[in-house]
Formats: sequence, structure tokens, C-alpha cells
Amino acid sequence: MKNVWHFYNNFDVLRVLYQRYRKSGRFYDTFDALRTLYQRYRKIGVVMLFCILISVLTACGNTGQNDAGPSPAPVPELQSICVYTIADLFAQMEAIFDADNGALWGVHLHAPFVIGCAVTREAVANVQHNDNLFVRHETGVYVGQLRRAVPIDNTAAYVDDRKWGIVPWRVVEYYDPDYIVRLMIHEGFHTWQSRLFTGIRTGTFPTHTESFYSRLTISLELNALIHALETSGEERLQAIYDALSIRAKRQYLNAGNPGARESAIEVAEGTAVYTEIRLTLHCMNDIVTEIKWRLDELHNDSFIAIGYTMGALYGILLSEIGADWKTGLNWNADLSILLQEAAGISELTPFYELDLERYGYSKIRAEISGG
Repeated sequence: MKNVWHFYNNFDVLRVLYQRYRKSGRFYDTFDALRTLYQRYRKIGVVMLFCILISVLTACGNTGQNDAGPSPAPVPELQSICVYTIADLFAQMEAIFDADNGALWGVHLHAPFVIGCAVTREAVANVQHNDNLFVRHETGVYVGQLRRAVPIDNTAAYVDDRKWGIVPWRVVEYYDPDYIVRLMIHEGFHTWQSRLFTGIRTGTFPTHTESFYSRLTISLELNALIHALETSGEERLQAIYDALSIRAKRQYLNAGNPGARESAIEVAEGTAVYTEIRLTLHCMNDIVTEIKWRLDELHNDSFIAIGYTMGALYGILLSEIGADWKTGLNWNADLSILLQEAAGISELTPFYELDLERYGYSKIRAEISGG
């Protein structure tokens, strides 16, 4: 019993044994330590040695669990936004990107995305931030808070060194899920543009859109492009011809105005609207209905109409006539010129020779005049 007492009194032998095992992870080191232990306490007998071995292995197992690292951070309970609603929106967006499989732009359009509350800064993301700002939620999304420097709006912005699509929670609450998913695709596409487009983004957004004749010709051009989508063959070609002729009149009236360059916003925003529409609406009737609804929602906002809707219409028509316009698209390209070239149109019709009533000339003029 004296030897047994010495064994328990020298428990540090077990500690040394485990440390040697932990450091190398090699069995023969553990065996050497056990052999040393046996020689020291060989009178205890095989039974006691077996008990020692069980104790060591149990200690190894328990300590190994503790060595797995710190326990995960607790998942915060968000008070101002619904994680489950956002997780469902992310799932819908990812499913659309999966279905596209890179067909539309030649790349898989998955993008880092976050939806947050502008007041509390609470946020839900579809991927983890590089600095582990978020905590993984049971739904598979990531929750946390955004820094004050990050804008929470309908936008794409850098969060540190990575560009994210962003939508505010207040918008999610207001609109139906289908619209929100299209908006998310729109903002997510902005994160891709600099990698897809060539050249250097230059120029300013147009400042001439609120003059009488600009508003008149913008509305007429939009109606002509929509008519082109609704028709086919020679009638579609004529509508494209008319739209380009109407546009030429507006450009002539604003010649020399550096703020009259429309192509920059049509490429920047029009291609994003084009992307969300092409990925979510596959029937032309649905596309036309969506575009008309958006124009009604704008309430004569010509700036938004010319950038977002006009650019999308040119992109859709370019695709409809089979033009390869997306490959290597330049930031400074003019989508209307690309359509004119793709349609084989060389000369345009003077404005006063056009049949403008088919595009609602009198009604538009009266609305703009307030009559």
C-alpha cells in the first residue's frame, strides 16, 4: 500500500505523461512514459497499471475536447429585423443565380449581400465578413451589426475591402418579396460590373432631363421601345427606327451640353435593371407589364426613366435581336448606338416626319404642359 500511496502522491507523473502525449501525438512516446511509470511502480501490479492507463486516456479525451478552441460566440437576437424573412429572400436569390448558371453574363452572379436596419445597424448577411463581423445563425445566414461607415440603402458599397450588395430593411418591409428579390439581384449585379465591363468609368449623369422637350422626347422614346418589345418583324424594326430618331432629336437639342450625356447612366443602371428582369421574368408579356408598372411608379421622374428603364429596354432589345453586346461591354458604350448597328439602321428619320401619335404624343404633351 505504501507504493500505491506514493503513486497517488506523485500524480504529476500522469501530468507529464499526458503532456508528452499531447505534444507529439505519437503512441510510442506515450508507451515509453507508461513503461517508466511501470518500472517505478511495478510492485503495484498489472491491475493498477491498467487503471493508470484508463485514467490517462480519459484525461486525454476530456482535455482534447477543451483544446478544441473557444466556444462559438452566442448568436445575437435581432430586435429590428426578421432573420427568417431575410434568410428566405437570400435563398430565393441564390436559387435564381444557380438556375442561371452563368448563362446571362458568362459568370456565376453570386455576390456578398447584406440587409440591415439603418437605425439600429442590425444586419443579416448571406456570407461571412472577412473580419468575422457576423455570427452564423441556425438558418445558415450570418447576423450582427454593420459599422457606421457602411451606408444602408439600395446600393452596392465596399465593406472594408469587399464590395457588397445592400438593401435596407425598411424597403423589405414595404414591398412584396418578388420585387425585393429583383432589387437584390440589381444591387448584387453592381458588385460585378467593374469585373465585367472594360475601360474606365467616366462622365457624369445627365442634368438635362427635366426640360420640356427632354421630358417629351424621353417619354416618346420609351413608348417606342416598349412598342418594339410588344411586336416583331418589320413592325419591331420600325419602332426601333422611330425610337432612335426621337433620341437623335433630343441629342440635337442638347448639343454642346456636357450634362446631356445619357449613355453613362444607361450602362451603369440600365444593365442592372436588365439583369434583374432577364433573370426573373421569362415571358415578354410579363417583362412589358413590369416595365410599364415601373414607369407608372416613377411619376414622371425622367432621370430615373432615362437611366434605369431606358438602358434596360435597349439591353433587352439587343438580346432579342441576337446581338452579342455584353461581351467586353465598355463603361462608355452607348447602348442606342449598339442597337442601331445591330439592327442595320444607317440613317434616321427627321423628328417632324415621324408618326408620333402612335407613341402618345398629344397625351404626353398635355401631361407635361399641365393641360
